[in-house]
Amino acid sequence: MNVEFDFEHAKEQFANHLRSLTFAGMIVTGRNGLVSVDLARAKMMVRKGTNQKPFCYINLPTKSGQGCDVAMSKALMHPKLKGNLSLDTMDDLTATLWAYVSICLNEHPIDFRQIKLSA
Repeated sequence: MNVEFDFEHAKEQFANHLRSLTFAGMIVTGRNGLVSVDLARAKMMVRKGTNQKPFCYINLPTKSGQGCDVAMSKALMHPKLKGNLSLDTMDDLTATLWAYVSICLNEHPIDFRQIKLSA
């Protein structure tokens, strides 16, 4: 098992998910259509199926800085998410949240390709 190879493969898969995001106005949606984030309203919408209405609306933090980490943790620990996330949903959640954080919370977006494994 080569950890560096697996890590680079995971980064490439994540890059594919980011390239597959769709934007409709201020709504960004993951490639599987299961998670969308309204960038203007800071709301995440989670669906169980592609053509279904969201079963869960989650408020996201609107400002970075002190307390943002707690607010984001609270959002991601929403009770309706417990046990309801498939791998496709997790892929969409990760990619759409990365877009939200990069666009709305950070002054300078983070390039995930620069992330390295520590020794």
